[in-house]
Amino acid sequence: MLSCGDMNEITEIANSISLHGVFDETIAEILSNISFESGVSLEFIVAPLISTVSHFMNKSRIRMTLSHSESFIVYTALLANASTGKSPAMRIFSQAAEEIEHKLGIDEAKSMLANGATVEAIIELLKNFAQILSLYDESSSFIGALGRYNNGGTSYDCSIFLQIFNGTTINRDLKVEEHD
Repeated sequence: MLSCGDMNEITEIANSISLHGVFDETIAEILSNISFESGVSLEFIVAPLISTVSHFMNKSRIRMTLSHSESFIVYTALLANASTGKSPAMRIFSQAAEEIEHKLGIDEAKSMLANGATVEAIIELLKNFAQILSLYDESSSFIGALGRYNNGGTSYDCSIFLQIFNGTTINRDLKVEEHD
């Protein structure tokens, strides 16, 4: 387990990273403006930004060889101490994603946003859409949902997420039949 001194040292190192070295000048300025206007730490904006942008690149694929390509999937996590501004950072991008879908004329029934969805809901969405964006505000909400609605438990849901990541078709029948 990390001590407070270790955490402070890691935080100082992270805060010293200049986004101008990572992004071009225009993008770095836009991110700085979003940070300033929202009161959210600049560092907290990057992780949900990457996930949201990758979602809206939904037709993108990474070519591994001339004959093989993979879907462009990015998982990110924003981890920090309590009350440090993680929720406002996530809210910026979940609201932006909703606004983008609204401007594109995507109604709620065809939305590819799944915030706080159960594994069952995600499987249903993936039957209709090649990809979805799920911005969980709290990791405990996501982890707590694993195994909630089945007898297979948390490990079963984890295996489902691994299969989804690998592109396997998932069929999960949760109907209960009564027998006489």
